[in-house]
Amino acid sequence: MTLGTFHFAYPNLDRHKIERTDQVDVLAPRYQAEITRLADALARFRPTHVLVEAEPAKQPRNDSLYRAYVAGRHTLRRDEREQLGFRLARQLGLPRVWGVDADGAYYNSLQQLFNDTARVRRFERFLDHNPDSAVQRRYQALYRADDLLPARAGLVAALTTLNEPANLRHKQGAYLVGSFKYEEEPGSYTGVDFETSRWYSRNLRILRNMQRLPIRPGDRVLLIIGAGHAGLLNYFLQCSPEYQLVDVEPYLRQAAKPQVTAEKGR
Repeated sequence: MTLGTFHFAYPNLDRHKIERTDQVDVLAPRYQAEITRLADALARFRPTHVLVEAEPAKQPRNDSLYRAYVAGRHTLRRDEREQLGFRLARQLGLPRVWGVDADGAYYNSLQQLFNDTARVRRFERFLDHNPDSAVQRRYQALYRADDLLPARAGLVAALTTLNEPANLRHKQGAYLVGSFKYEEEPGSYTGVDFETSRWYSRNLRILRNMQRLPIRPGDRVLLIIGAGHAGLLNYFLQCSPEYQLVDVEPYLRQAAKPQVTAEKGR
C-alpha cells in the first residue's frame, strides 16, 4: 500500500515551490491529532515493513534516530518520515523504518549539456517560453489548490485528495509537456531524455530499492512517499508480479472519522 503525501517540513526541493503563507505547522495540536488518527488507521493494515522517502545510504543514521525515538530520547521532527513512519513503526513494534529513495541517472549527453553554459541557457529560455506554458499554468493552479488543502480542510482531507487515483494519474501529465518537448536539434529527444533521467529513472530505482529489502511472500508493505512518486509507483506495483497493491482510501476514510469519546454519567 502506498500513501502519497505532501512534505510536512516543506523543504521546497521540488520544481513546484510552496509559499510560506500556505505552509502549516504539523506540530500544532490540530495536526498532531489528525496524525495520531491517521497512524491508528494505517496500523489496521498491519504493515510488516514501513518504507519512507529516505536514501538507503542513510539507513544507519535513520536507524539510530528511530532507536532513540523508541527509547524516548528523540522528539519527532516535522517531516512525514518521522511523524508517520517512525510513529507508526513504533506503534507496531517494528525494528526499523526502511529508506528507499533514489536519484535519477542522467545520460552522458545531458551531463554534457549541463556543462555547457550556452546550451543550458537555450534550454532555460525554452522552459520560460515553451508552447505548453498555458497547460503548465493549469497544472500550477492544481498544485496551488493542493497547497491550500491542509490549512483549509485538514491534513487527512488533503492526503485523501492527493491519493485519489484520477488525481495521481492526471498529474503525471505534467512530465509529458513543457521540458519533455525540448529539442536541441529538430528530431532530437533532448527533453525526453531529460525527463527520463530525472523522473522515470528515479522512480524505477525506488522500485528496485524496494525489491532489495528482506520482504517475503505474505509480508505487508506500507510506502510513505511524495504523492508525485505514488502516481508512477502505483502503476509499477500493479504491473509487478511480486506485489498486490492495496487501496489506501479506506484507511484514509477511517482516519477522517471524528473520535468518539464515551459520555460521562451524570
